[in-house]
Amino acid sequence: MIRRFPPWAVETVWGARISPRLAFGGLEIVLTSAPFDRVLNLTAFDNIPAFEHALRIAVAARCSLDIAHVESDRDQLGREWDAFPGVRSTLQRWGLLDAGAPPSAVREQLGVKVVKHDLSGSSPVHALGPVVADPEVGLVVVGSGLREGLGRIVHPSVAEALARKAKAPTLFIPKGCQGFVNSATGAPTLRNVLLPIDGTVAPDRALELAADLAMLLGQTPVFHLLTVNEAGGRQSDRPVSVGAFDVFRSGPLVATIVSYAEEIDADLIVMGTAGHDSLRDIALGSTTEQVLHAAGRALAAVPA
Repeated sequence: MIRRFPPWAVETVWGARISPRLAFGGLEIVLTSAPFDRVLNLTAFDNIPAFEHALRIAVAARCSLDIAHVESDRDQLGREWDAFPGVRSTLQRWGLLDAGAPPSAVREQLGVKVVKHDLSGSSPVHALGPVVADPEVGLVVVGSGLREGLGRIVHPSVAEALARKAKAPTLFIPKGCQGFVNSATGAPTLRNVLLPIDGTVAPDRALELAADLAMLLGQTPVFHLLTVNEAGGRQSDRPVSVGAFDVFRSGPLVATIVSYAEEIDADLIVMGTAGHDSLRDIALGSTTEQVLHAAGRALAAVPA
């Protein structure tokens, strides 16, 4: 059974260090405290929703928020930081801080320690690689472009290359996607969470992340555990437990996942990934990367 907690109850549960549980079939998920000690936002100053998701999750977890950027022109770096939304101004817009609150209020009132990393270099992947690989990072949040075909070979995605170096899950907010955090109010909305499952990557970590995010943000979504049979044939959908369903579809893997995401208007897709393990993956991207590009929705990639 899935135990449901409204936002106030989740906060109370954490304060008392009681263990809420979510159960998916035979997998039980126990949350004894906030799941992340450190959220890392990689930014090129071109994706405000990604920053807002990182900030909102860090506030919910009362954890550190690291914001990292690489720039070869140090003078340009200063101007970009000035133009990017500030942490305090965003929290004030969301009603989480009073107007005129000092910088110290972010940590003292909300429990969020903000650290900005100004890194120089011509290669963001090289400069940021050690940062994303830090084992203390619990979640990476990054914006992503949506290149396909020849474009992704000639101009490979920096965000996806860094995600492959990360030890922690990476939450992608594609360009043009508002995701599941309201920019004006900071309110999260997770109504439908899609978890594609296949036999190549064990689903446990993806299921854990989906459950962690839902409880962290005080949401009670429907979890759709999708199995795609590329050979044809179809089984009947069935409930796994309250609020979770096993779903079966037939067809090409990526296209079927994207189609079902559209069918349920998924607020978040969570997928396990083994990275690039073939020449096909290098040319076309992993299954997770292909879904990210085709779906254009918030997607969390969880390393196997």
